[in-house]
Amino acid sequence: MNDPKVFIRPVGRIADVRDDAQMLKFLMADSDLSGDHHFMVPVLPTDTVEDVRKTLRTMISVQAEASSARGAAGFPISATDHEWIEAVSQIGSDKDDTAIFDAEALPYDSDRAQCPTNIVFQAFDVSNEATALDLYMELLSRAERGEEWDWKQAPSTFLDDTCIRFPDGAYYSRQEAAEDDGRDASEGVLMSFRQVFGMNAQRYKI
Repeated sequence: MNDPKVFIRPVGRIADVRDDAQMLKFLMADSDLSGDHHFMVPVLPTDTVEDVRKTLRTMISVQAEASSARGAAGFPISATDHEWIEAVSQIGSDKDDTAIFDAEALPYDSDRAQCPTNIVFQAFDVSNEATALDLYMELLSRAERGEEWDWKQAPSTFLDDTCIRFPDGAYYSRQEAAEDDGRDASEGVLMSFRQVFGMNAQRYKI
């Protein structure tokens, strides 16, 4: 099956939204991609994977109606489009639908009528060139930091994208970018993200 145009991923966990410091820390984090949408999904310690999906579907439906009413431009939110439906269904797909999503989530605060723990999901359009470029550069940074591939963070089609790796561990998107940075491009090696993240994974096994 081809990777969907719509991709939804978890980009943050706010343990307690009542804590201003935690909220500020999340807002300061750089997880934005061009044309993306964020959903702060409240989670209880008893919520299952499917419960979280249902909550997210409800939030998407509400935001879709609001966006349509005000004629919002850009990446359209939809609760009925098959790509959005498929993207939501992939959340927590490595677990059973009945598995607890976040056992360490805080209990419901009846005084404030809210769930303190929130999982932040980011939805974006993979087919948008600006979005794809932003995601590519994010993956390039992850590769340089020695991270392993995480299927929850990007569509697998990005594994076929290439970059230039230098002996000192520096990565560049292309030879021109390396030369602009004063590098001798001939010292770099063209590699796919599949090779790079595979190499990173091997490091942790040594």
